[in-house]
Amino acid sequence: MRLLFLVNELGSLKPSQSTFLLLQEARRQGHEVFVCGVRDVSSRSAGVSVRVWRAGEHPPPSSDCPGEVLRVDAFDRVLIRTNPGRYHDAPLHTAMLHQLARAERAGVKIFNSPAGLLSAGSKLFLTELPEETIPTTIASGDRAELRSFVNAQGRTTVLKPALGTRGNGVFFLEPQDRNLDVVLDALLAQGLVIGQGFVPDARAGDTRVVLLDGEVLELGGRALAVRRVPAKGSLRSNVHVGGVPTPGVVTSEMRACVRAIAPILQARGLRLVGLDFFGDLIGEVNVFSTGGFGDAQDFFERNFVEHTVARLCAGTSTPSSN
Repeated sequence: MRLLFLVNELGSLKPSQSTFLLLQEARRQGHEVFVCGVRDVSSRSAGVSVRVWRAGEHPPPSSDCPGEVLRVDAFDRVLIRTNPGRYHDAPLHTAMLHQLARAERAGVKIFNSPAGLLSAGSKLFLTELPEETIPTTIASGDRAELRSFVNAQGRTTVLKPALGTRGNGVFFLEPQDRNLDVVLDALLAQGLVIGQGFVPDARAGDTRVVLLDGEVLELGGRALAVRRVPAKGSLRSNVHVGGVPTPGVVTSEMRACVRAIAPILQARGLRLVGLDFFGDLIGEVNVFSTGGFGDAQDFFERNFVEHTVARLCAGTSTPSSN
C-alpha cells in the first residue's frame, strides 16, 4: 500500500517516538511510506493535495528539500499523527483537519477520522463521556464559575488548559487557595479551562492505556498499558516533566470505562486512542498522536507496533485478538 503519515513538522520526528516506530514498521511490512507536515496540505476545487517526502531509515530533517505534490486520494491510507498542543499555529492545524475531512468524505481512508478529531481533539471532549467514567469535571471560560467549582470541591482541584500537552499548565489548588486568581489569569489567557476533582490514587501516577477499535490493545495476554510515576515531590506524572514510565496494569474498573466509551469513539472514527487513567477513572483522552508503544514493547516484549500497522492497513474494525 501507499501510506501517508501526517505530522506537525518534518523536523519534529524523533526515532524514539511512537509515530516513527509505526512509520518504520510500515516500511518493514513492505508499504510505500511518505510523510508530510501540517503546512504541506492544500486545497483546490479539484480536491486536496499534499507536498510529501518519501520516508527513509532516518527522520527527514526538515521540509527545506523539495518534495513531491500528490493528491491525497493517491494514498491508500492517511495516518494523522499530529499534536495540536505542540503546534505553533492552531488555526492552520484546524484548517488542515477540515481539508482532510473533505478528502475523507470523498472516500480517502484516514485514521483517526479528521471529523472525529475536530469534535474530540480537546479536553472538552471529556464532558461528553459518561459521568461514571471520569472525575468530577468542568470545562469553562467563566472565571466566576471556575472559582466556584474549585471552592466547592472540598479537596484538591486540578486546573489545566483545554489544549495542553506534556503536563504544561497543570495546577493543583485547594479550596480558597490564594493563588487561584493568578492561576486563572494564566489559564484563561489561553482559552477554555478544564477543572477536575483530584483523584487520590493519582498521587501514585497515572496509567496510559491504548485502545484499538474500541478495545484495549492486547497481545499474548499483555495490554499496552504504561504507568507513569511522578518524580519525588511532584504530582505531575508526564514523562516530559520528570515522570518515570513503568509497566501498567488494566483493572476491571478500567475495562468497564473502556466498554462504556467505546461506542462514542467508534461512532467518530477514532480507532487508535490513548486513555490516561487517574486511578480507575479517565482523566484524559488522547485522540491524536497516541504514545506509549516503545515503553510497552520494552516492558512486555510484545510487538504492539507490528500488530497496529497490520490492523490499520487491513482496514478492519474488528476487536483485537488477545
